[in-house]
Amino acid sequence: MYLARLGMGVKAFIFCGTWAAITRGAHDRTVHPDFARASSIFPPIDPFLKHVILQLKDGGSRKAST
Repeated sequence: MYLARLGMGVKAFIFCGTWAAITRGAHDRTVHPDFARASSIFPPIDPFLKHVILQLKDGGSRKAST
């Protein structure tokens, strides 16, 4: 239970720091999440989401197939 509270505190600290950096205009100090890496740990079930993830990994170079 205390570990979850500690984790929430760390997340709140990072959020507030990022928010303050954006407000100051210091965009080089913001945290940019890597959604493509997260999807390899928790793969999406929906095939459309898999296509979107592949686009993120390729830098958006793939075309949508119909």
